[in-house]
Amino acid sequence: RMLLMPEAFIKLYKVKSGDCIQVRWYDDKAYRNIIIDCGYGNTFNQTLGPEIKRLKSNGEFIDLLILTHTHQDHIGGMKKIISSKNDDIIKHCWFNGGRVNMNLDNSNKISISKGIELDEYLISKGIGNTEKIMYDNKIYNIYGANIKILSPRKEALEEFLLKFQEKIILKNNKTTTSFCDWDIELEDFNLDEFYADAELENRISISFIMEIKNKKILFLADSHPDEIAKSLKKLGYNVRNRLYVDYIKLSHHASKGNTSNELLDLIKCNNFIISTDGANKDQFPHKETFARILRHPLRNIDEKIKFIFNYDTPSLLNIFSNDDYGKYNFECIYPERGKNNVKISI
Repeated sequence: RMLLMPEAFIKLYKVKSGDCIQVRWYDDKAYRNIIIDCGYGNTFNQTLGPEIKRLKSNGEFIDLLILTHTHQDHIGGMKKIISSKNDDIIKHCWFNGGRVNMNLDNSNKISISKGIELDEYLISKGIGNTEKIMYDNKIYNIYGANIKILSPRKEALEEFLLKFQEKIILKNNKTTTSFCDWDIELEDFNLDEFYADAELENRISISFIMEIKNKKILFLADSHPDEIAKSLKKLGYNVRNRLYVDYIKLSHHASKGNTSNELLDLIKCNNFIISTDGANKDQFPHKETFARILRHPLRNIDEKIKFIFNYDTPSLLNIFSNDDYGKYNFECIYPERGKNNVKISI
């Protein structure tokens, strides 16, 4: 009888324009699970909620929950985990804090005061990180998954935490607009111009390289490309010694302000993951991001690029023309019809 190998995969759940990612594998003793972000509160019951029930019924845990930064499309579902008293499934959680009002006193079942600091709550439960997660020389080993942090860098994190300490409201300095660029041809983008995302909260995203099951994956959250480039250069990567990864989860839902030529100079990859529904006020994903990847000077045109989407909405199905696929040698992969996620075997 043929023995089946335990399944290992990445799942990107459909959480509208947010992020909720599961990495699952077997380490010779048990199945292990890392969850990266929770999506919105109103997407929880259709995505992470049922998965948590399934894990509990199997006696499994979330071995590590990574809340990359404080935006609601990444941490909104955390309120649901706490209010449903399911946080006992979390062994460890990485979160870099800042005051986050979770409004957890709207139920008699919750004895947590309004205006909770989520990081303090997690630490009080014995699952939070007492030291900030940031770029350094450490490799974190989580049951055989090696994680190397690329961002935030210490300087950016200190700036962010100081603003919260002084109760300064962070201004929404977005360089991206609601302008939709899907009607522009791939060859018509001026890729010599680049306007970086200016949001400080995105800049302090927890981003990292994960090595697991002989695969290397770059999870970029909503990070700034210059922050990641600085970290990669410190690690010795350059245009002649590029970081090879099997997959990149593109930063900030493939926003044009979060993938630069400088960053692409440092990385060799043919598989790009996009987490967004294509129906959001920022008009993510931006076609300029795809043009920058497909037309990059260091790209080998003979190697096919894959764009992996976690939604198959009509808009996402029609970003590219039929001619584009042959001219630029790429394909798009979408979730199976009726599934609440796209699944990538690793």
